[in-house]
Amino acid sequence: VPDGEFTEAHPLGGVALEPGTWHELELAFADGAVAAALDGTALGSFSRAPGPQRVGFRGGQRRAEVDDVVLEERGGRVRAETFANRARFAPRLALVAAGLAALALAGAALLRRRALPPREIGLALTSASLVLACAAAATWAFAYVRGPEYRLSADDARAGEAYWIDASRRAVVERIRASYPPKVPPGTWRLLVLGTSQTWGAGARTEAETWVRQLEALLARRLDGVRVEVVNAGVSGLRTGQVLQLLRRDLAGFEASAALVNLSNNDRDPVRFRAMLESLAAELERRGIPAVLALEANSPERRTTDSPHGDLAVKHQAVREVAAQRGLPVVDLHALLLERRDAGLLWWDFVHLTSFGQRLVARALADALPPLVGPAAPRGAARSASASH
Repeated sequence: VPDGEFTEAHPLGGVALEPGTWHELELAFADGAVAAALDGTALGSFSRAPGPQRVGFRGGQRRAEVDDVVLEERGGRVRAETFANRARFAPRLALVAAGLAALALAGAALLRRRALPPREIGLALTSASLVLACAAAATWAFAYVRGPEYRLSADDARAGEAYWIDASRRAVVERIRASYPPKVPPGTWRLLVLGTSQTWGAGARTEAETWVRQLEALLARRLDGVRVEVVNAGVSGLRTGQVLQLLRRDLAGFEASAALVNLSNNDRDPVRFRAMLESLAAELERRGIPAVLALEANSPERRTTDSPHGDLAVKHQAVREVAAQRGLPVVDLHALLLERRDAGLLWWDFVHLTSFGQRLVARALADALPPLVGPAAPRGAARSASASH
């Protein structure tokens, strides 16, 4: 499926890969099937869709490398990729060498004719040599870092792009103010979503595929007869204390029927995270906005206790404690995506979701939120939800 969902999956049992070792994987495509072998041992034969095949290699936060890829196309053509990107480097280097040789000859000719003093000739040649040396360095960088041989077509490039526009605090606040009146319009149910880049939608291919926009469309169908607004106040890079400031200062007079808070990943100090989350929940309660707290999801490939962002489990426990103290429901997005980890490519990186991952989150929240904070939901009592879908 284009957004990353698997239509078919075949787990390979009994394959043990030792850390720090290299292995050879061979895929052989035939009509209707693909055969796989690892280090010369057959892994099995599997069905394949008709037409051109796209093969992807995906590592994890625990380092994995792919090198020396050889593609043997039907008809005998062979493409080899060492990822060194040395194509066309030799001609460029030869051109730079020829330029240096021309400078040396020009200098020798000037000295013979004594058209300029030797000191001025030396300075001129040195300057020109430095320019050519910089050109040689740029040639090396271009050839090794951004080789021209394997450029994506326009269609492939669009398919691989992630949704990314200005996600700064100012830009997000300006879009909210331009799109929504401060007061909730009559007959409207407005959900305010607070979070950071995962909430904002980084990783989706388009804005329409972010989980916030998909959630809005799903809720509009489920809350039939009610106009639904889902306001995305996610700002990339913020910590919970900064989200609290955004709510108090930038959205001071902004009303909402309910709020969903999806935070934890950017906070490194779990003690401060809990204190700021409690203050955020108190601010929403003071403004009469029922809140739901989410356990922000991370990829299972993400490091946990030794991560620079801190231990995710400790922060999730802080979310549960704040929710229990204030009588707020919790939606476990992390467990949802762990349960569906083999359903497709969920993660664009370790905290940002692909369009498929965004779709799963939107569907789960569309199921979980209406009974908790929807137009007919009870108020003032502790509630819980499982975001399984």
